[in-house]
Formats: sequence, C-alpha cells, structure tokens
Amino acid sequence: MTPRLSTKRVQCCRMLPMPPLDLNERFGENVRFTRQEAGLLQRELGDRCALHRTYICSIERGERNVTLQTVEKIAAALGIDPLVLLEDHRP
Repeated sequence: MTPRLSTKRVQCCRMLPMPPLDLNERFGENVRFTRQEAGLLQRELGDRCALHRTYICSIERGERNVTLQTVEKIAAALGIDPLVLLEDHRP
C-alpha cells in the first residue's frame, strides 16, 4: 500500500517575489488600472482613442501586441505619459 500524499497547500510565511509580467501583460494591466482610476468604461476609452471596445478589452488581457502609435493614442486618451503604461508598478 502506497502512502497518500497530502493535497493541502502549504502557506509560506515569507513573501516570494512575483514573476515578471511580459510587456503586453504589463501594458494591459496598466491600461486597465489607469482607465478604472479615471472612471472610464472600455467603450469610453475606445471612443476617445478611436479603437473598438473589444480591442481595448484584449489589450487589457495582454492578448494584443500593440504598436507604438496605439500606445500613444491610449496614453493621450488617458491624459498620461506613454512611459507610465509601460512601467512595472507592482511591489
């Protein structure tokens, strides 16, 4: 008879560093956070930068490899510097 392995998760008492996000995920996370802070819906942000709501949604999920022109459009629509959308703001 083989011993059963426990399926309980062990919680660690120290914080492990978070793995780095790829650039598309980081950009999407920053777009979502900034959009929500501005109180905008995806549709409203899309209207401001002439992009479809579903395209904004896929950017926020990190599924799109956007051009620099799109980064500039979104940053301008949000009223921020484009570099802010590319930085890693996680602790």
